[in-house]
Amino acid sequence: MMNPLAVIVALYMIVGLVWMTIDLCRNNDSFDRLTKFKPHWSFIVVLIILTAANWWWNIQKGL
Repeated sequence: MMNPLAVIVALYMIVGLVWMTIDLCRNNDSFDRLTKFKPHWSFIVVLIILTAANWWWNIQKGL
């Protein structure tokens, strides 16, 4: 009954927190440079499809 995207988001949050902590300790700005990255349009389309699939999944489960 768990939302499948919750696992992915939780993993990204943990990785981001560890990455920012390492950057802070090393006085680096690699995470900051990553946040300024402009994704290609195909990446955005894939995210939209994943979000729609997640909605469909939740509707099928009756949530």
